[in-house]
Amino acid sequence: MRYVYGCLFLVLTSISCQNKQRVESKEKVSTIDSTLQIKVTEILKDKMEEVNALSGQVIIMETKTGEIKAMVGIENTDTFNYGKGENIFTYRKESSLMPVVSLLAALESGKATFTEQFDTSKGNPLLSEKPFGNGLLTISEGIKANSSLLTAKVIEQVYGDDPNAFYAQLNKMSYGKPYQLDSMPNLKSITIVTPEHEIWESSVLPLASLGFYQRIAPIQMLTFYNAIANDGKMVQPQLYKGTMEVINPQIASKANIGNIKEALIEHTVEGLDKTSYPESVPIAGKQGFIELSIGDNETEFALEFCGYFPVDNPQYSIIVSLNKMGLPVGGGLIANDVCKQIVNYMIDKQSYFDCN
Repeated sequence: MRYVYGCLFLVLTSISCQNKQRVESKEKVSTIDSTLQIKVTEILKDKMEEVNALSGQVIIMETKTGEIKAMVGIENTDTFNYGKGENIFTYRKESSLMPVVSLLAALESGKATFTEQFDTSKGNPLLSEKPFGNGLLTISEGIKANSSLLTAKVIEQVYGDDPNAFYAQLNKMSYGKPYQLDSMPNLKSITIVTPEHEIWESSVLPLASLGFYQRIAPIQMLTFYNAIANDGKMVQPQLYKGTMEVINPQIASKANIGNIKEALIEHTVEGLDKTSYPESVPIAGKQGFIELSIGDNETEFALEFCGYFPVDNPQYSIIVSLNKMGLPVGGGLIANDVCKQIVNYMIDKQSYFDCN
């Protein structure tokens, strides 16, 4: 199987820009760490070959500045057509990372609290991890258990009578930004189905809260999670050194951001997302998988992880996504393992973390 590397252009650009900088002081300097970029490419490619993935993406961003340190996109092909490898910027039809965004929107409404219990014992079995749900769950417990039914229940209770308020809250939190970047000309604005669309019906809202009925690029989802890591401050992703640009100084209250961060820690340490992450640099985040399409014989799945590290003083955020046909999907743990390998590499290098 042959793989298309969407990262090579960025690596060469990084090296080229850095070399030109020595001669021309006004030349833009790439934020890409070429050593990290090469290692991330190796890790992602190995995992894709292991699980026979169709495509994969990894983006690593500095939490405070928005500087992108690695940005890799790989697609497999059985031909000699290497293409442009621009799957990094490609819309994802759905995202399993959406529930965290939706639950933060519910908390911001003031109509739900972090400790309030919601009954997940009844509902659509397609949204439940167990035949009869998980019983009474708080938002914290729902994130820890990765309960789709909890998210759908909360959003229906809070926004069911006024769906437009849900989308207004997403907009207030700058969800889906940036809509465009000069350094990423192929990036497009997020699209999301709202009550203004002809296909709208009552069943759309709970499914939208889970990541359906939208198209969003990985860099846009990462920007939101990076804002959570940054205590609510959303910064613009940057591929070139320069002045940091703030998209939204506070996407949500610090109290609600703090609660979500605690839940993400529990999700990775105690919940379904638990894996042998390094104790020296603990990771917080959300994993998941979502069904993208059903073919004649197999279903295509997206396996995702988005989070940040270290948890006490986040310095980096990361998104990992892989598309593959058929089972197994491992509950998203395949993407988690890519993240773990990358963090372990960064720990071993001893130059990526500020210990102060």
